[in-house]
Amino acid sequence: MGSSSNIIKNTAYLYVKMFISMFVALFTTRIFLNVLGASDYGLYSLIASVIAFFGFLQDSLVIATLRFLCFFKGQGEIEKQKAVFNVSTLLHVFIAFFVALSLLFASNFLFDGFLNIESSRLGVAKHVYFLMIVTFVFSVVSIPYDSLLNANENMRFYSIVGIVESLLRLVLSFLISCSPIDKLIFYAYGLALITILSLLVKRVYCHKSYAECSYSLKFIDKKIIKQMVSYGGWNFLTAFTFLLSSNASGLVLNRFFGTIVNAAQGVATHVNGTMMQFSSNLLKAVNPVLNKSVGEKNEGKMIQFAVSGTKLSFVIFLLMCVPFIVEAKYVLTLWLKNVPQWTVIFCCLQLVRSLINQLLALFVNCVYASGKIKKYCIIKSCFNVLSIVAMYLCFSFGGAPYLSYIVLFVFIEVFGGGTIMFFMSENFGYSLVSYIKKILVPCISVFVISICVGYLINSLMNESLLRLFFVVAVELIVIIGLSWLVIFDEKEKSKVISFYEKINGWLKK
Repeated sequence: MGSSSNIIKNTAYLYVKMFISMFVALFTTRIFLNVLGASDYGLYSLIASVIAFFGFLQDSLVIATLRFLCFFKGQGEIEKQKAVFNVSTLLHVFIAFFVALSLLFASNFLFDGFLNIESSRLGVAKHVYFLMIVTFVFSVVSIPYDSLLNANENMRFYSIVGIVESLLRLVLSFLISCSPIDKLIFYAYGLALITILSLLVKRVYCHKSYAECSYSLKFIDKKIIKQMVSYGGWNFLTAFTFLLSSNASGLVLNRFFGTIVNAAQGVATHVNGTMMQFSSNLLKAVNPVLNKSVGEKNEGKMIQFAVSGTKLSFVIFLLMCVPFIVEAKYVLTLWLKNVPQWTVIFCCLQLVRSLINQLLALFVNCVYASGKIKKYCIIKSCFNVLSIVAMYLCFSFGGAPYLSYIVLFVFIEVFGGGTIMFFMSENFGYSLVSYIKKILVPCISVFVISICVGYLINSLMNESLLRLFFVVAVELIVIIGLSWLVIFDEKEKSKVISFYEKINGWLKK
């Protein structure tokens, strides 16, 4: 089966998982909130946020594991794949226990005055905290198996496990009301058990299915340890400075404008995160192909998939975000009723940032797939830090809150995007002119035209639910039609037609 067919099937599996997980998450959140009460649910969220802060530590090695597994898979070197898996497992166990010990040592500081927790619930909070550390450890240890499934493009099994986890959380939400012990502690035990069961299932499946999934001290390769730690370390620098800039932007906004602006930023982040899921599934399915292509020394194939994948992810995100941008005020009013000041413009600017990011995401993965990331990570980290400095200066001179998004757009998307394309040219010979001609100009043109069509409808109709449905319907037609005519080339169109014929033939059987 070809790479294109695999990407399409894997993306479909990930979308099924996403829709089921989103539905269960919305449903269970409501149940948990009602059963636990706002205070206990808030207590759980507070403790979860403390532990989640350490998540960026593992992200660096997740990328490193996937990159090296795919790279050596592309070269067909099974012994090196075994070495990568063993080294990855060793490093993730080390990270899991390092973070666990750090969190345990921090518990005295957190629960002795730093966290604002009612004295009557302090014992429960500590119990839940320790259970969440256990959950975190097993989550981190399962990452090499997730990377292995991803490297083998087995999104079917990965999605099935994810769906089962969601359904188990749904069952947990019904059981919590009849818990014989404290409901919050019962909930924490349930999540820990689900995480452990998920790890066991992945472990059994991977060891039976993949030859590279084999434990042995003889596969602990010092050279690969050095390569993965170096690769993960440079990516850690970028991830840390990005996390710093993301969190610092909220602190800077709070420093100059207060908590109301933070509320607006929170809504914008939630909206953007929800919509990003629709395109991120495609990016996740394409990423293994890019890494394998580098291992195969087939850079032409890598660039072809990066270009086509970028176009498709852009169009998918465009279909979601343009109707929202056009009707942002009305949709937010329907959803929130009382919309915090600046929320509308924050949401629109954040979605535009993410839309432009779709034009860069796969090319970032190409740069990482090359393995030559030291210079890129240093430059990108500098832009991440400078964005906060520039933001602070803007507000010091009386700038409006929305300038935070414009500053981030300039430093992260514009300067960062220029850096990405520089390294694409240096590492793979992919020219900026080709990128502008084949991707940037067609995609931005469709975006501008679709936005203009939406605002034209707004000017001709009164604000109503009917207008919202009309905008969505017209935008779907305009974006799909223009994308077919302007964005996709003949080769890409033929693949879409071929895929449609396969689906049509399968449905008729």
